Amino acid sequence: MSTVERQLTPPEPGQILTGRVIHIGTEHAVVDIGYRVEGLVPLEELRDEDGQLTVVEGDTIFVQVLRYEPEQDYVPLSKRQADFQIAWDRIVQAHQAGTPLTGRIVHRLKGGYFVDLGGARAFLPGSQVDLRKPEDYDTWLGQTVQVKVLTMDPQKRTVVVSRRVLLEEEREKRRRQVLEHLRPGAILEGVVKNITDYGVFVDLGGIDGMIHKSDLSWQRFQHPSEVVQIGQSIRVKVLAYDESTQRVSLGLKQLMPDPWTRAVKSYEVGQTVTATVTNVVDYGAFVEIEPGVSGLIHVSELTWSTRIRHPSQVLRVGDTVQVRIIDIDPKRKRISLSLKAVLPNPVDEFLAQYPPGTVVTTTVDRFNMRGAITRLDGFPDILGFIPLREITWQRRPRPPSEYLHRGQVVTAQVLRGRPDVLRVYLSLRRLQPNPWKEFSERYTIGDVVQGTVIEKFENGCFVRPEGYPDIDALLPRGHYMRRRRGKSVVTEGPEAGQTLEFKIIQMEPRKRRIVLSLRELYRDRIRQDLEAARQKREADKVRLGDIVAQKLEKLKAYTKGSSGEGL
Repeated sequence: MSTVERQLTPPEPGQILTGRVIHIGTEHAVVDIGYRVEGLVPLEELRDEDGQLTVVEGDTIFVQVLRYEPEQDYVPLSKRQADFQIAWDRIVQAHQAGTPLTGRIVHRLKGGYFVDLGGARAFLPGSQVDLRKPEDYDTWLGQTVQVKVLTMDPQKRTVVVSRRVLLEEEREKRRRQVLEHLRPGAILEGVVKNITDYGVFVDLGGIDGMIHKSDLSWQRFQHPSEVVQIGQSIRVKVLAYDESTQRVSLGLKQLMPDPWTRAVKSYEVGQTVTATVTNVVDYGAFVEIEPGVSGLIHVSELTWSTRIRHPSQVLRVGDTVQVRIIDIDPKRKRISLSLKAVLPNPVDEFLAQYPPGTVVTTTVDRFNMRGAITRLDGFPDILGFIPLREITWQRRPRPPSEYLHRGQVVTAQVLRGRPDVLRVYLSLRRLQPNPWKEFSERYTIGDVVQGTVIEKFENGCFVRPEGYPDIDALLPRGHYMRRRRGKSVVTEGPEAGQTLEFKIIQMEPRKRRIVLSLRELYRDRIRQDLEAARQKREADKVRLGDIVAQKLEKLKAYTKGSSGEGL
């Protein structure tokens, strides 16, 4: 009767039933679910990833009723949804109890994997698949793993799981056992577990410790794999243990004598030593002075040449070189070396051939705000520099590009050299007559000179004396022309381009300074006019006296003559 009642009772949509496969067709499998009508399951839900059927006739499977319509002679079923619902219930129970689940990694996607938990797929982030980042993510495909549910969304039916959480829990359990006997300074036995670019991980039996690459060996090496190998048993020293992070720092070289102890006493700054190049990097080259004692030749200390773009142009690994010690830092255990210090400085070689005062030929290469940079024939590693003040005798020189142009070949005088910056200072103006000296020899203070106003500014103007294009004399505003108009005094300044006569009131050739005045010249000419008038007036007085004297003499003579005739 119960069987009959079940067959007469229609199945409810969403109900999960147990059915027996009674026939496998071309598109569907017919399943006996114990009702008066059979159910149909699409074959695509009964195939694996390779497209092979996973059931045969007679197998018992779980199915879920999709819908039921009395007029139809079959019930649509879904094995996939039944498996999902059963798996989902199992996932919910595992999440509530905190128990692990077993699943198979079936698909890789961006950021992680899909894990099949027996009908339901969960997302396994790539960061949660192992304790460390996998070197090859594809190696995990197809593997059966245990995972723990991190989060789940019942509405969206999404699940996020982690394998790493279970590994961390197991590791934590072993770690607590080892930490009971872990103390800084202890010497332990361990096995090399992993080698990275920055150090070595050692399994101490329940806990991992790390040997940083700087604590592996006193000698310089390029990669930690040159010192130890994976699976090698080694003795290590516990350097530090951080209880808050439970990190263990280990040392291997601390079990060997420090070669720096002897090196600090054996070497001194300024000493020349023989070294072997062990590594060439962008910023210089590392060399080994003796086993365990290495130094750095910075790229700036490799050569005097400025054309070197990379240290590999000068040195190669394995080269033996003579270097000079320029600095020793015992605390940081660093030795700074110089290769160019044992080589002749090209500036010294240049000055030996062309001492200061020598005239050389040089080619203008480029300009900056302070002068012109030139190339010196036969000395490609050094530069010539003509300061702006050495290009012209002008006291206020213009930009150097207004006097010279690139590629121009000029004759210059050597002034001095700077070996530290590979530069030789040159001069153009010292090969030309000094106009300031010539002007001071031709004129003195008080002389009148003709000049043209070339620039006017707030406090005065600059005047170029006639015949001296490199001299800019100063006409202060206080020495402009002043004229009285009525009761007021008006200052009259010259205009740019105007040619006038000026009086020299100050002259300092060494400082290249000449000061002119219109006011003093105007006053001098007034004084000259007054003096001329005075002299004229005195001359007029003398002439009138002479006339009167002559008349008196004539009168006296006439008087004497008249008196004689009367007698």
